[in-house]
Amino acid sequence: MKKIRHLQAKLLVAGAVIALVGVAWYQLTAFSVAEPTPAELLIAQNRWPETDADSLYDGYKTFTTRCTKCHGLKNVGRFTETEWASTLNKMAKKAKLNEEEKENVKRYILTEREYLLSPRPAKARI
Repeated sequence: MKKIRHLQAKLLVAGAVIALVGVAWYQLTAFSVAEPTPAELLIAQNRWPETDADSLYDGYKTFTTRCTKCHGLKNVGRFTETEWASTLNKMAKKAKLNEEEKENVKRYILTEREYLLSPRPAKARI
């Protein structure tokens, strides 16, 4: 009887660990990096009026190609704007981004971050 309880306790702990790892993995990887949408362009233009669709798309392309040469894509919603600024300053040098590329990546990341973290209106039930 004692062995059964001990085994049950081990199984319970193992199940809890698996569940926690699953939740942590989801939190670290559950995000979307996609081509900028018209809604995201509006977000960017509210912040940087001179931003156009081409420069936002260039930021997306640079982020999804050059920034992944050394590591995978990062969850843009996981870091604060201040953390992104610091990270981008360090990584731009390593990725050999020029000022325009760096600015486009910054605008893309911060726009995508705002879009992903913004509340969405509830869908109407019919």
